[in-house]
Amino acid sequence: MALKTEDLSFESKAEGERYRALRAWMEKRAAAGWKHEALKAGGNFLTERWCGPKVSADRCASGSVVTSEERGAEWMTLDALHYELPKAFGLVVNLGRFPEKGDLAMRFYLSEGGKTIVGEGMDATFLLLGKDGKVAEQVSVGERAGLRILESELSVSAPDPWRATLKKMAASPKSLETLATKALDALQARVDEAFAKGEVQGFDEGEYKGDGVPPMKTPRPLTAAEKEREAKAAKTEIARRKAFVAKHAKAMHALLVANVPVDLL
Repeated sequence: MALKTEDLSFESKAEGERYRALRAWMEKRAAAGWKHEALKAGGNFLTERWCGPKVSADRCASGSVVTSEERGAEWMTLDALHYELPKAFGLVVNLGRFPEKGDLAMRFYLSEGGKTIVGEGMDATFLLLGKDGKVAEQVSVGERAGLRILESELSVSAPDPWRATLKKMAASPKSLETLATKALDALQARVDEAFAKGEVQGFDEGEYKGDGVPPMKTPRPLTAAEKEREAKAAKTEIARRKAFVAKHAKAMHALLVANVPVDLL
């Protein structure tokens, strides 16, 4: 028997109302020629998806479209979560817009009330496309800013919850730029702290025995040369992100407000 959205009973009335409002927005936004993958259950996810004309039926059906980087690719995915049907909870929104013309693309992700399955999170990733159509560089703006240094994952959280953060991102190009710049400044401070406290470590890699098992990595303190090299690389990367935002804030903001239903989230 086909699964229908009206059969779902949400734990939270507010989540149920947001889910149905978002679904109506997506259904209305899908233009002629768009593909529609009807609501279906897979694991703990209840997924419905719409894909633009440039997306193949296979990629739309499998969900691999969310990793797409081809010009003209567009998609909208809406998930609810469940342990036992028809009870449902939470929201997962995944939106993508890769223009056929123009240099800037965007992926947007939001999870709310996801419990231990997906938790909560929000970010918009902006991707600059080169003349060959491939991604030349990218920056993410959202409730967290992070950077991987060797085997260490460093991050900082926005001062506000994700909903307030999103509203600041959508308020104006300047508001988006200010939010992103402050987050990157905080990330640089976190990186400096991590190096000062010895949190970032190097490692010695064991011998690969050709058995398909990756060699063991043994942590150790960084050498002075490694510390200088990695600290410089981290500073350069954060500066690159800040320059990206300063240069593209207006286009980033326009892409966000045109493709994300901020008032429904």
